[in-house]
Amino acid sequence: GSGFAIQKDGFILTNFHVIDAEPAPKVVLPDNTFETGKVVMADKEADLAIIKIEKDLPEVSFARLGTVSPADELLAIGYPLGGGLSGESFVIRGAFSRSSKDKENGVQYLLTDMTMVGGISGGPMVNICGEVVGINTAGLVLGGMGIAVSADSIVERCRKMSASKEPLKDVRKMEFKPNKN
Repeated sequence: GSGFAIQKDGFILTNFHVIDAEPAPKVVLPDNTFETGKVVMADKEADLAIIKIEKDLPEVSFARLGTVSPADELLAIGYPLGGGLSGESFVIRGAFSRSSKDKENGVQYLLTDMTMVGGISGGPMVNICGEVVGINTAGLVLGGMGIAVSADSIVERCRKMSASKEPLKDVRKMEFKPNKN
């Protein structure tokens, strides 16, 4: 999966499904070095997770959903196939179709005409100004539809996770006992 910095102090946003089975996610940086991250917050319902590494990173800026109009050009950025392809990030260009709110969890989704590929989950979806409008979350390969959690929902859910007494309630905890496991 992919991710992007949302704060300079090494806070990286990705999808929950990217870190779900990974207790100590490895973060590969653009200079091909890597850091072992620590999951500090997670929201399974919204499919969001925040990882912390000990490296200062340039942060992104977010755009409000109201600034995106139907047919606006959007770019989905990420590293397909789990970073198995060397080189720069992968970019998919497409158009914003509409937004839709999930009645059960209150998350606002962006629907696009992009065909998402595996590994691009967790990467940013940006407008032509480079502002994040959402996080790549899912897609229908045969249907040519890409889905992203909107920037508005990201900001709202990050505030809730930060204020929560249990920011890791959705994360599976594993205890390692060297003499027993």
